Amino acid sequence: MQEVLDMERALLGGMLIEEAEIDNVIGKVQVDDFLHPNHRHVFAAIEELYGQSMGCDVLNIGRQLRSLNLPTLGMSLLGELMNSCGAVTTCEAYAERIAESGRQRRMLEEAKSIVSACAKGDSEAIAAGMKRINDVFEDGHVTRIQTMTQAAQAYVEYLEALESGAIANWKTHISLFDDVVNQGLGGGLRTKQLLMCCGRAGAGKTTIALYLVKELLRYNRDLRAAFFSLELSATSLSGKIVRSEMTHKQGDKGQSFIDSAKVGAGKVKAKYGERIGIIDHTGMSPNSILGMARKLVKDGVKVFVIDHLHRISYPSLADLRHQIGDFCKRLTDFAKDHDCLFIVCAQLNRESEKLQRPPTTADIAESGQVEQHADIILAVHPVMDKVKGKLVPRAATINMSLLKNRHGPPKTHRFSVSYEHQRFTELEG
Repeated sequence: MQEVLDMERALLGGMLIEEAEIDNVIGKVQVDDFLHPNHRHVFAAIEELYGQSMGCDVLNIGRQLRSLNLPTLGMSLLGELMNSCGAVTTCEAYAERIAESGRQRRMLEEAKSIVSACAKGDSEAIAAGMKRINDVFEDGHVTRIQTMTQAAQAYVEYLEALESGAIANWKTHISLFDDVVNQGLGGGLRTKQLLMCCGRAGAGKTTIALYLVKELLRYNRDLRAAFFSLELSATSLSGKIVRSEMTHKQGDKGQSFIDSAKVGAGKVKAKYGERIGIIDHTGMSPNSILGMARKLVKDGVKVFVIDHLHRISYPSLADLRHQIGDFCKRLTDFAKDHDCLFIVCAQLNRESEKLQRPPTTADIAESGQVEQHADIILAVHPVMDKVKGKLVPRAATINMSLLKNRHGPPKTHRFSVSYEHQRFTELEG
């Protein structure tokens, strides 16, 4: 603690001696990061004057402090702070260390509140505390500003790295995802993004998410994935992927269904099965999902599937739209911070079905800010044909529509479906 107080005195003293150092400190540290109340008042005075573009010399700061009518905040304090500074060049480094100390202190305070809530059995307070501690953990200060020229050059370098293979640009051998998704970035799925896969109940969201992961891992040998299955058990989920590798058809003579399943399971193991982890615990909260994802990222997992958004156990049913939107924001932040991809299944409401029209982003159930935070929104919906004046879904055929494609155009491709074998075949593109 004494070391932190010494750094606080040296930092404030350096800012008082050399006003130019304030530019290097503001934004790196905040008032609550300071341990001593007097130091908080002094920094708040500097910050207020700086924000008003007023001079931050000792006299102005002294006048600002006198308005608080606190006996400990006189000119003598400012003199002591200036005498505590050995060299003004240390200000920036001290600011970063004080900010880190303040962050750790806030995390400790939140941890205490969680322990107290656990003792009382207050689940909502525990969840709220976990969210606050996660927010503190991921909090940061903007310290770097780029010019547009620098950003443009970085974009060109990014494209060069893509072309050379230095940056992952995952292909699936499916035109919709290889050529249309992220078209402006060279196409293909990639890290630092959130892909929402939406559809009505029974539309095949889970199957499509599995299909995407399977194809990603098939053609990208070093890739690892994790599947948060909040609805299906691991056994039921694996049944879908085993069937996609089977050749057996209903009514076949010769090889039995079980024998064919054994062959399919062998193919899964040989091709990608060891690189897909399944977490089939129901009732997982946003914090528990992100906590588990944080551990898996350290083990090299790059692709996460959450099936599905509306099966997550949110802290309360009140204001569910806001909570879902907030969770999607946390997913996008996590994806960027940890260089990974999230594929999240979500339910569509019945509005498009009632009005007999293709779905839109507004049809995502309890959408909140989902459409704002997602990089890609994929809607799965039936192909409709007019039969005797009525619209009816075409058998074994679906549309996959990019309702949002941040780095490419919106587009729809048609796929044939074999539900028996859990397979999709692109018919166009």
